[in-house]
Amino acid sequence: MTGRLHGCLLCVILCAVCSGQETDNNMWSKLAEDTKVTLQVLNYATTNGVVSNSWFNPGNHLANIAAGDATVEIRPDLRFTRGILTVIVKPRVAAGTSLTLDVPAARATPVDAYMQEWSVRANVRQDLMLSYGREVLQWGPSMTVSPSNPFFLDNGRANPIKEIGGRDFFRAVYTPSSRYSVSYLANTGLGRGDTPIGPFRRIQALKVDYTSKSFNFSINASDTAGSRPAYGGYFQWTVSDAVLVYAESSVHTGTGALYPSSAQNGSGWQMSPPVDAHYHPTSVLGSAYTLRGGSTLNVEYISNRLGYSDSQAREYYQMAQAASSGLASGAPGATADATLLGAALNPGLLLLRRNYVSLQFLRANFHNRADLMARYTMNLDDGGGTLTGYATLNWTNRLQLFAVGMLNDGGKRTESGRLLRDQVSVGIRVFAK
Repeated sequence: MTGRLHGCLLCVILCAVCSGQETDNNMWSKLAEDTKVTLQVLNYATTNGVVSNSWFNPGNHLANIAAGDATVEIRPDLRFTRGILTVIVKPRVAAGTSLTLDVPAARATPVDAYMQEWSVRANVRQDLMLSYGREVLQWGPSMTVSPSNPFFLDNGRANPIKEIGGRDFFRAVYTPSSRYSVSYLANTGLGRGDTPIGPFRRIQALKVDYTSKSFNFSINASDTAGSRPAYGGYFQWTVSDAVLVYAESSVHTGTGALYPSSAQNGSGWQMSPPVDAHYHPTSVLGSAYTLRGGSTLNVEYISNRLGYSDSQAREYYQMAQAASSGLASGAPGATADATLLGAALNPGLLLLRRNYVSLQFLRANFHNRADLMARYTMNLDDGGGTLTGYATLNWTNRLQLFAVGMLNDGGKRTESGRLLRDQVSVGIRVFAK
């Protein structure tokens, strides 16, 4: 079906571009007028403080994280608009080389060329838009996570420099008025950077949005192939010029995430989905206060009922300790232990545990040149926490300096203490056009 969609969309584009009795010069002239191109070039270095005695990455032999690396990215964006059609293409080229030689597998990264996003959109009527392509679909007011989004776990707000890999979607958006819209969304294929648990499973969702001057809300119902339906939504209320209140939530019946349990293998453990039909809500309750100078303070409480309970967390770390020991000993089950630790690092959960609180400071457009953000998220169940932040400075109209950092605080039996102690990236971004 995907191939047929690609062919139909290509035919539509060619018909729209080549219609009429235009000369070649006129056609190319109109193509140039209808096409907008922007280009960004990023050059940055990253340092990684790897946890040396991690149970989940013993000796750094599984994750192979380099202590430092340098990266160059070229990000052109192209937009073509003709009549009812809009075509967006965002190819990417990235190249990186390790600055250290402590991890043989990470000494050099070859040039990587890929398609970050592309889409073909048709405004069939004034109130109806159809599109197909690879996109990043984000919504919701939460700063930390967006549980109401069934397609993307990461909302990208902790790191504005990093791009979230797009996924393949068909979309139909009906907008009968400026206040209401109804969307049908179908995820037809995995995107770049996806690390799925098992084979790809198609996700479909129906989403309804309402927007007014001081209040907006959204609800959605989604269906993942092989799973029961899930439901999500959010609201945002502007109480005053300074105060904003919001909430975001989702409810799942059962889950495809992985949980630890005993098994007859080398380490005596396995990671597998639970067999249950319980409702699992994940919610964010937050508020924002804007100071007179323009800075914004956010506080959020996150309740994640899909996360591990205290007993499950104990089993989780016992399992990791046993698998790490088995891997280090070189026993016959070492390969299974390595696979087990890989699954433990990526169990398919939005968050590992159940209760979190987050505090954030944001100063956007400081002196019309800089953006500053600092956020601390504390895991109330294990006592660990993560400090993240970024700073960008527009040195000129075409040159931006940036820094993005993360600092984890917690012991071996905390979510934040599993893999990295810290990570810092600094670099420059050039807006070539």
